[in-house]
Amino acid sequence: MFEARQAKNDERDVDMVDACRRKRPISQGFHVTFALGAEEPLPWLPDVACGSVLVDQRGDSSYLEQFGDTARLLFIEAK
Repeated sequence: MFEARQAKNDERDVDMVDACRRKRPISQGFHVTFALGAEEPLPWLPDVACGSVLVDQRGDSSYLEQFGDTARLLFIEAK
């Protein structure tokens, strides 16, 4: 599920998923659906998680610490 945004951004999300299908890091069966953020709370969770990591990287670990042992950060070097 993706959070619905402007039509052009939704189209870019679908294009990105299609590119991933072609390169095979995700299954051909991966299905894209869009939901409005105000109507569906599920897309908020990644925003909260990513925001807590960003704030942690800037020196405030208080938000990330609230995840306790449920959070595991993996750092990947892009080439």
